[in-house]
Amino acid sequence: MSPGRAGMLFSCIPPHYHEAVFTSRHDDDDSTRSAALVPTTQSHFDPSVYPPPSWAATLPFDTPAPRRVVVPTMPSRQTSSPLPSPPSKSWPASVSPPQRSLTSTPHVVQIEDPDKSIRELDEKAELPFSSLENGGKVQPKRRNYAPIVIAAFVLLVFHSSRLVWSKYQEHNLSIDIGTSASSSAETFITSASATTLDEPRPQLPADWWHRCTKHLVVPAGMYTDRLDKLAATLKGGAWISEPGASVEYYLGAFGPGVWHPSERAFLVAVDSAGSVTILTPAFEEGRARLIPLPSDVVKRVTWLSWTESESPYTVLINHLGNKPQIVLEAGVRNFVVDGVHSAQKQRGMDPSLPAFDVGSAVASIRERKDEREIGLMRCANEATLHAIRKTRMQMYIGISESMTRKILYNEMSHVGLKDYSALVLFGPNAALPHGSGTDRTLGSDEFALIDAGGYWGGYIADITRTFFLPDSNISDEHREAWEIVRLAQRAPASLLHYAEPADKVQLSWLDDRARETIKRGMAALGVPPQKGHKPDYTVFTHRLGHGIGLEGHESPYAVQGPLGERDVLTGHTFTLEPGVYIPQDSDIGDESIRGLGIRLEDVVVVREVDGRMKAEFLTGPVDKWGDV
Repeated sequence: MSPGRAGMLFSCIPPHYHEAVFTSRHDDDDSTRSAALVPTTQSHFDPSVYPPPSWAATLPFDTPAPRRVVVPTMPSRQTSSPLPSPPSKSWPASVSPPQRSLTSTPHVVQIEDPDKSIRELDEKAELPFSSLENGGKVQPKRRNYAPIVIAAFVLLVFHSSRLVWSKYQEHNLSIDIGTSASSSAETFITSASATTLDEPRPQLPADWWHRCTKHLVVPAGMYTDRLDKLAATLKGGAWISEPGASVEYYLGAFGPGVWHPSERAFLVAVDSAGSVTILTPAFEEGRARLIPLPSDVVKRVTWLSWTESESPYTVLINHLGNKPQIVLEAGVRNFVVDGVHSAQKQRGMDPSLPAFDVGSAVASIRERKDEREIGLMRCANEATLHAIRKTRMQMYIGISESMTRKILYNEMSHVGLKDYSALVLFGPNAALPHGSGTDRTLGSDEFALIDAGGYWGGYIADITRTFFLPDSNISDEHREAWEIVRLAQRAPASLLHYAEPADKVQLSWLDDRARETIKRGMAALGVPPQKGHKPDYTVFTHRLGHGIGLEGHESPYAVQGPLGERDVLTGHTFTLEPGVYIPQDSDIGDESIRGLGIRLEDVVVVREVDGRMKAEFLTGPVDKWGDV
């Protein structure tokens, strides 16, 4: 008999039996099978004392063509302490228990089909093989592994697809927006994101990811070149600033959010030789030195500290020496300005200097962007507009302002923008240009206004779109007002298109052209112009635009007044954002035009093309009714 077969049977019987020789023979077959049960502590086999296992009671014994199971007794063995007899168990009614015998006469038990019973035992014992296959030899059971293989394959495909999709999203190849007018012929790829509108999905140029990540690489010597340009502008003087965007522009460090200004002066100075001095409180110097600087800038830096009992301004001015002029960066806090001027007077210097042209020249360095900066700003604005378009595809009549903002932030994060923010205003709430909203739900007769921007490579975007949904029902009056704003955004760009650099177009002229367009258009809708006042702020209540770059609002400014009395220069980047705002409770016009807020905003860069000025839109502008 095979050892596996004996092990199989042993696992199905009580522990007080052990394995011996068990022989069965078919009456019509010469095949034999072996296994036996005998008590481990008795001299003779006695079924009345050691009844068969519980499963034996279920075996049929009274059917024809039985098999003979011969169980020979084993030689007697003496034991010092026989085990107590197990509880007696009755045999089936059709079988008489064998009589006790001290001889070696075999006991004969008639059973119907041992093979069937053994199969049942195989199943009850959950053995991994069948003892009746292959002529009684132990064979592994054949299992159906097809369902397991199919399930594993489905899971593999599912997880693989998720991995591919995550990589696809990571590289931002599925998220794109429409191109500007100058790049409308570029090849597009389609976003894989779901849409709720029966419209083309938002798209980006196919090269967006490659182009925009390439701009993130800082060219060698970029910061030292900027320092040299600043030094050449100072004309023997020095430039002083607190940590902020301008310091980041020249040093590549200590930008907004990196070092928070306090009442203790932390100043950066650059002299006409291009040398850099960093003034820090003495106890903060160690922390300040931990902030990394570009390697080429480190060679130019001198660290200077002041103790709590000293004037930081005196320490700095004494270190710089007598300079013909000190240029303080715009935005430096008033107490810092007063401290520097006081220290200058102590050294006999004239704080009224520098001359205006020097300060203006220093400011224009940051105002006029190079190609890398323009590329980063284009990427930031394209990504922001894409997020707005993706958000619109998920909006519906009845959605709230807060839910729309959440969707928008998710899309802006998904495309890779940093430090993003947005205004989301519906219907009458948009009549307040910088309103915080009331979590209003979008009505079918209302516009949705989204003003958003996020950073890409340190440069920020600023885009506003006022739009409706496919299920909206916008009145004719509101639709005409939207068209007026669209034309007002194009009017300043048209003015530049017909100007030459020698014409010295001023920033204020751009504001005037947009404002006049709105004034005349709204007059046709029953909104009279403001009497005796120019410029007219009746419905277009703010300036046309502001400079943008490392900061969301920086010079230059497209506005009428002193700030706008400056020439438009190539490399200037600023917003064009005309609007119409008529509150619900206003007395402007009739009721059909009230409760309205519309603004369209894009960033432009000023170029010179074929001897003429050109306002190149980084995104947009919207081309027709319904565009975003």
